[in-house]
Amino acid sequence: MGITSASTALKTTLALDRARDHVRSLAELVCLEGSQFQSETLASSVQNPEFSLCMTIQGLAVFEAVSSRAFLLPTSRPEIPLSFLTELRELLMPDWVLHFIKTIEPLKVATSVFQAPA
Repeated sequence: MGITSASTALKTTLALDRARDHVRSLAELVCLEGSQFQSETLASSVQNPEFSLCMTIQGLAVFEAVSSRAFLLPTSRPEIPLSFLTELRELLMPDWVLHFIKTIEPLKVATSVFQAPA
């Protein structure tokens, strides 16, 4: 029987755990009464907001579908301590991904509404 070290698997597992924790914290922040997400959505007269996490060509964002508003997550800067929002952005959409997305041609996708059979 041999001994092996699986550092890549461990690093990946730890990054996944951090991402899950940060997404959970972000969901709590989005739902928090009086948060920027709630106050700006209410100011737009949205009664039942639908929030999701999305990738944009400007970065990772919380997207509210009814008002079509995206709240970009902050990028890290050397002079500001890393927050869970900036770490989440770096885990899910690091700078190299953002630069790559900006170089590709947008997909031309036909969309249609699904009609359930009668």
